[in-house]
Amino acid sequence: MRPLVDRVRARLVAHARDWWRWWSVRVIAVGVFLNTWIAFDPGAVLWLWRMLPAPLARLLPVELVSLVSVALFLLALVMRLTRQKALEAKKENSNAR
Repeated sequence: MRPLVDRVRARLVAHARDWWRWWSVRVIAVGVFLNTWIAFDPGAVLWLWRMLPAPLARLLPVELVSLVSVALFLLALVMRLTRQKALEAKKENSNAR
């Protein structure tokens, strides 16, 4: 069992313990939540659409709803490639010790 754990740890990114601080992980979590909610309750999209103010709902195409989760995942990709200064500061502090 231990060799398996060591192999997994060897493949993780630096500071994988801070996964919950990464903005990309948070955006993916929102995307997964929305995708799952819509899959289990398709009426939720209609409910959300009716909550929009009428002028805004007329401006937005209905197809936009199906692209929200795709947009969130693309945003997560961009965020994963973007530096987070707070995490870099933490990394530098832990390396100084």
